Amino acid sequence: MKYFLTSFFLLFLFIAPVQAASSWVQKESGTIQSFQGVAQSGTSTIAVGNGGGIVYSANGSTWNLAQKTFEGWLNDVDNNGTVLYAVGDSGVVLTSTNQGATWSSYGLDFTARLLGIDFNGGSGYIVGVSGSVLYYSENTKQWLISTSQTDADLYGVYGLSDGKSAWAVGDMGMFIFTQDGGAHWSKVGSISTEQLQGVYFKDAQNGWVVGSKGAFLKTTNGGSSWSQVSVSGLVSQDLRAISANGNVIVVSGKNLLLRSEDTGVTWTAKTFEDTTLYFQDVVVEADGTSWAVGTKDDVWSKIYKYEIASETSPQTEPIQLPPVQVPTDFGEASSGDLIKMTCAVGAGVDDPCKAIYFLSEDGKRHAFPNEKVYFTWYRNFDNIVQVSPAFMSSRTLGKNVTYHPGTKMVKFQTSPTVYVVEKGGVLRAIGSEQIASELYGPTWNKQIDDISDAFFGNYTFGTKIVQSSQYNPQSTEASVDNLNANF
Repeated sequence: MKYFLTSFFLLFLFIAPVQAASSWVQKESGTIQSFQGVAQSGTSTIAVGNGGGIVYSANGSTWNLAQKTFEGWLNDVDNNGTVLYAVGDSGVVLTSTNQGATWSSYGLDFTARLLGIDFNGGSGYIVGVSGSVLYYSENTKQWLISTSQTDADLYGVYGLSDGKSAWAVGDMGMFIFTQDGGAHWSKVGSISTEQLQGVYFKDAQNGWVVGSKGAFLKTTNGGSSWSQVSVSGLVSQDLRAISANGNVIVVSGKNLLLRSEDTGVTWTAKTFEDTTLYFQDVVVEADGTSWAVGTKDDVWSKIYKYEIASETSPQTEPIQLPPVQVPTDFGEASSGDLIKMTCAVGAGVDDPCKAIYFLSEDGKRHAFPNEKVYFTWYRNFDNIVQVSPAFMSSRTLGKNVTYHPGTKMVKFQTSPTVYVVEKGGVLRAIGSEQIASELYGPTWNKQIDDISDAFFGNYTFGTKIVQSSQYNPQSTEASVDNLNANF
C-alpha cells in the first residue's frame, strides 16, 4: 500500500472584527449515501434519504441517526405542525411525534412509490408514480386516495394555507391543480418538455416550477401561461426543489443553489465546483435561514445551511506550519475488482464507506442494491480492494448490478408476476406455476426474491415463457461467468 505525504496544518490568528457575509456552510457529510428530503419541526432539522436513513439535529452541528424502520428510499418529509411524515418507496409513510428521534409506520394501504409531500393550512398532499395522489384533512384525520387525471409520475406538490388550493408537477412538464383540498384534481397538461420536480405558489396567481435542464418557470395568472426565469449562473443545470418562507425563496439543483430575498424579483446563485454535487431538497425557516440536502458523487450525503450574517465576525489569517505526514493515496484498483472506501474508526453501518462496488471494463463503478444480489455473484467478501475517496469519486457511477442470470426467480414487491433473469438484467415472465416447477423443481416458490419497486428501472423485459423448453436455468447461469459480461 502506497502513501503520499503532502498535507499541512493551518494555524489561525485573530486580527480584527469585520462585517461577516451570509453564506452556505456545509454541516453534514457522509452519514448515509444520499438525502432526498428535508423539513423543519420545532427547533429541529430532519433529513431523510436512501436506505431508509433519517437524521435529525437540534443545533445543525450535531446530527443523530434515527433507528431504521424501513430499508427502501425515503423521498420526502414534511410536518403538519405536530407530526412529521416521511414518504417513500412501496407506499411507505412513516410518522414521528418527537422531532424525528423515533418513527413508526402509518400503515397506509397503498403500494405505489411516493415521491413528494406537503402540508399547509390543515391540509396535506402526497404525490407519486403513475399519477398517484393522496390528500389529508384535519377534519377527518385520514389520508384518502384521489384521482389526478394523469398517469405521469408526479414529483412535487405544494398547497396554500387556505387548505384548498394546491398544485403538483411531474414527468414531461405535467401540471395539475386542486381547489377543494385534494378531493378533485384538474389537469392543465404539459407546460414544459422537461421533467418538473418542484413547485411553489406565493398565492393563487403567482407561482414557480423547477425541473431538469434548467427549467425554471413563473406564472402570474394561476398557471394559464408561463415564462422562463433568467438567473445569472443558471444555464442548463437540473433543478430539483423549490421552497419559500416570507420573502425568501430558495431553489436547489445540480451544483447550484439559487436564492431570492424579494419574492423572486432578483436572484443570486451559489455554484459549486463539484460536478456531481446534487441538492435534492431545500427548506427555508422563518428568519431566512435555509437548509439544502443531497449527495456528492452519490457516495457522501451532504447538508448545507445558509447562515445569516451576524453584525461582526473575527477575521482570520492563516499561517502555514511545517508539513506533517498524512496518508492520502490508498492505491488504485483494476477492472473486475470489487472496491470500497476505507472506513474510519467507529464508522456506522450506514456509512458510505461500507458500500461495495464492481469496477467494470469501462471504468464505471456499479452498486449492489443489496446482499441478495451480491451473493448471486460472489460467495464472500474476500478480495475487496480499498480505495481512497478521490479514486472512488473519479469513477462514474454506472447502473446497478442485477441478479446473476439463472440463479433466482424474482418478483417486484407490488406485483405477483414471477420472472426468470437473463443476461443483462432482462426479465421474462413465467407463464404458470407448472412451468416454474419444471424449471426450478417442487420448491420453486421458495427460490423467489422480492425486488423493491425502487429498482424497477434496473431491469428490462423480454418475452413471456409459455413453455419450460424456452429457458434453461443451468445453461443461462453458465453463460455469464463474470459481471463484465453482464453489462
